Amino acid sequence: MQDLNFQLFCYFLDAVLLIFDQANTLLQLDKPCIHILLRTLLQQLKDLLNCFVKPSVVNASKKITQVQHQNIQNQKSDQSLFVGKKTNDFIAANTNSKELDLPKFYASVRRFFSKAVEYMLKKFPYDDPVLSHAAVVDVTVGEDMEFASVEFFVQHFLCIQLNSNDNDKLEREFMVYQTRDLPESITSCDRADTQWHLMSRQKDGNGQLIYSLLSKVMLAILCIFHSNADCERIFSLVTKNRTEFRPNMKTETLSSLITHKQFIVAKGTVCHRQTYSLATLQKAKSATYAQLSGSK
Repeated sequence: MQDLNFQLFCYFLDAVLLIFDQANTLLQLDKPCIHILLRTLLQQLKDLLNCFVKPSVVNASKKITQVQHQNIQNQKSDQSLFVGKKTNDFIAANTNSKELDLPKFYASVRRFFSKAVEYMLKKFPYDDPVLSHAAVVDVTVGEDMEFASVEFFVQHFLCIQLNSNDNDKLEREFMVYQTRDLPESITSCDRADTQWHLMSRQKDGNGQLIYSLLSKVMLAILCIFHSNADCERIFSLVTKNRTEFRPNMKTETLSSLITHKQFIVAKGTVCHRQTYSLATLQKAKSATYAQLSGSK
């Protein structure tokens, strides 16, 4: 920790790693985010390029994924590279130190940014049509989207395929959605699934549902996982419930138990506050029945 160059890199990492926080946080969220995933990933890539690529080069590129970041002529000067205020203050305070190897530091910073961009371009699904079309779910950009994005999911997912008559009705509902002002009760929600649940209950002057088909398609799109975080949470629940003390638990029982626990979490309550009907209690084992009926 006494090495000045080591301290310099620590200050740099402390500043630059914040660029990755928003996307990493989104990937861990347990609410549907498939509709904003591509936008978030592209913004992260742009933020990273802005750290070391000249603004004119970034702006001149038609697609942010096609910026020629490797060309040293397209990169900023050492003094213009983003390294964070604390890093710059540390450099200024130790300018006369012979121990500080600034040429090596700036070269390492360039390699860090370039390697990070290369990895993201290789691994992240920037060209995935599912992600690009899923943006149609976002009510904040609804008027800018096209019905083709809705059709994409109807055509590619068997569970929401429609006949020709329903497809026409779906398109009419989409056109109404694009030109109709949404109430604040919907736009103020921070969850897309809640927004479309409320949309599914909207009625016209004749008491008919306005978005009967469109809301079903949108909610189906939101069922697509935006990362493997939810799957990992389920795996953790499995290991916590099928323990060495309950090795013979049937899969059906385990599935029902996990489903019920997830339902409780979704309702925002806790297990010891649950109440059960007499019919449900009578289906339980005698010991369970006595315990639950006594606490009711």
